Amino acid sequence: MYSYVPKQVRANVIFAVNGSLDENGNSADAEIVRGLLRHINQSGGLEASTRLRRFEPGFPEDQGANETFEYACSGNITYILHETRTAGKANALNLANRIASASGHTIAFCIDADSCPEPDAIPKLFRDCYVSFDSPDSQTVLMSGVGREWFTRWLTGETRLRTLANDGQGVNGFLCGWNVGWLEQAGGFPKNVTEDYALALRAKCLGKSLDKSSATVWRVAPSYMDRFQTIRRYTEGAYQLLAAASDSPRMQELLSENRLLFSTLRRFGHALSRSMHKPVDILHALATFVGEEAAIYSGRRDARRHPERQTWTRLSSTKL
Repeated sequence: MYSYVPKQVRANVIFAVNGSLDENGNSADAEIVRGLLRHINQSGGLEASTRLRRFEPGFPEDQGANETFEYACSGNITYILHETRTAGKANALNLANRIASASGHTIAFCIDADSCPEPDAIPKLFRDCYVSFDSPDSQTVLMSGVGREWFTRWLTGETRLRTLANDGQGVNGFLCGWNVGWLEQAGGFPKNVTEDYALALRAKCLGKSLDKSSATVWRVAPSYMDRFQTIRRYTEGAYQLLAAASDSPRMQELLSENRLLFSTLRRFGHALSRSMHKPVDILHALATFVGEEAAIYSGRRDARRHPERQTWTRLSSTKL
């Protein structure tokens, strides 16, 4: 993460290592973060008196073997390493919101581990969140950034750039900001598979708004097997929401707007529309369609079997 943050800004930078502890309570991912903190310290960036200590009173308490916290300070910036056996992104995001609230912050961000924000992304997202959230008549509580990635087509080996779509229904979880106080009142991120998408729909049901920022983040394009797992989990989460929304007509209405998820015919038409009517493009679109249909079928099956679980599986494409 190399986005510029002025040193006079008071901020918490939280590295959430969730579901990565082994039976002995160790995590290779956490060691990567500790290495980063040591590097900052060697350059004189960390205050020796506060280096890698447990949280002081006022922060969430250490919960023993399941949760560990360490932190280091550099001026007004506090780096926090959070390790937990609890799998799922929702756990990490809710912990971050509790820390933000306890620290008196009103705005919090999320940046995925496989993402690299552009140099001005964090200041730009903060500015857009501050202006939008603090406006007297504003109902906006969630803000999405712009996601971009390089990917390689498996049929031709051709490398292309794409901007990841945001249809306005949800938030881009790889770079997003939210109103800390509102999230606390709303009960936190829903603990199902699609925590970002579920929170966005909950916000809309409560009459709140989503907005978009021009802040840009780049991410590692998932492998084809990881893409299968991503679509499977997204489908599972959407059907979890559909089952849980039996008593919420507004939530069912919002979910039904996701026509690509609930209509095979529309997905087929969308797959063909992505091709440029060249033989290789059509073949690529059809192969992608078949793979995505298998992932969606798997996700629907998992939602029936596990209607309330929060799943997390390490993807090989994710790099810290």
